[in-house]
Amino acid sequence: MDLTLSEHELPGADLRGALELWITGPTGPRQPLTEAGQFCLWRGRPMVSHDMLSEGTHEQNVRRVWLRLEHPQDPARLGWAEAQVRQRVQAQGLEGEFYPTQA
Repeated sequence: MDLTLSEHELPGADLRGALELWITGPTGPRQPLTEAGQFCLWRGRPMVSHDMLSEGTHEQNVRRVWLRLEHPQDPARLGWAEAQVRQRVQAQGLEGEFYPTQA
């Protein structure tokens, strides 16, 4: 199940269980995922079992966290959000990779 966070919720957010963190605007999330102003900031490394691979279910339950930013195109706000996510990821012992903060 996806989770949507506002800016003020991010510093205390529990990101465990999430495989992707997306930046979106104040009215997001919207489909398709590549809409202007929406992009994946962080993608975690999923725990995949042999059964999940053999059944082909390893990508069916991707949990996304959507971070609603009031101004998603503002470099200062994106930098703040990335720093907060990096802090949360490190504190919670999560693994994954960050993508450039430019949409």
